[in-house]
Amino acid sequence: MNLLDYQYIYLMRKRGSRKHKIGISKDPGKRWKTVDRAVPGNVQLLVKRKVFFARGVEKYLHLTFKASRFILGNTGKGAGNTEWFHFSFLERWFARLWIEVFWLLPFLLVCVGAGLTLYLQGNWTDIDWTWWET
Repeated sequence: MNLLDYQYIYLMRKRGSRKHKIGISKDPGKRWKTVDRAVPGNVQLLVKRKVFFARGVEKYLHLTFKASRFILGNTGKGAGNTEWFHFSFLERWFARLWIEVFWLLPFLLVCVGAGLTLYLQGNWTDIDWTWWET
């Protein structure tokens, strides 16, 4: 395990159903194939994003959507039976949004940090912002 736990968070869906899987993987394509073979029916990979602290992010998402969680039965080995959720359209949208937020978080923190540094140095008002208006 690396220090920053930089792995993929993914969201899968069993086609034609409300059954969704949230998990982590170093290779989501390979993980999708394993799940697709283990789950009867067709499973699609909806979103995958590489994030820092993936185990913590996955745990957060599982806790956020715990009311929708269920154990998927009648599956083969490798289906991740305990990571499945019954999602409505809105819940699926929120799960995808959270994954995107965690993916963008390092960039947002750098931008906020740079802006804060400029502001705290007190010379941000001295910057020529005319290039922004063109």
